[in-house]
Amino acid sequence: MRSAGDKNINMMVGMVILMATSCKKPYSPPAVTAPNNYLVVEGIIAAGQDSTVITLNRSVNIAQRSVHRPESGATVIVQSDKGANYPLAQTDSGRYASAPLNLDNNSKYKLLIKTVDGRTYESDYEPVKVTPAIDTLGYNITTDGLSFYTNAHDPANNTH
Repeated sequence: MRSAGDKNINMMVGMVILMATSCKKPYSPPAVTAPNNYLVVEGIIAAGQDSTVITLNRSVNIAQRSVHRPESGATVIVQSDKGANYPLAQTDSGRYASAPLNLDNNSKYKLLIKTVDGRTYESDYEPVKVTPAIDTLGYNITTDGLSFYTNAHDPANNTH
């Protein structure tokens, strides 16, 4: 025979289950539903003997299954403050590159981007930063894995 207390507990558990399962309403916050379409620019303008590579992608909505939306067909140019232009060629979908540019360290440079839809983007002019030579390269073996480190110095104290 059940006591009145057992019946009350069973009734309360049943009500909690009913409330938890019957009152669900999907919530889609603006960050999930907003039609994000921002241009994402990744890369470095290399002044020395390395290639300059710039990757252009479009942002995607969090709820979308697609995670990669390359921006193809854009015009990408590195421009000096003295008016020299260095166009980058599209090498892959959303990837733009050039051979080593051998830029003048006394000039400043910016990135100009014109997308297929006619929008233009440009960065501010920035001075060339010369990376100091690496003095030593080393490693440490720890219980967590392997750590690499480098040491360099800049006698002109231009790199921090």
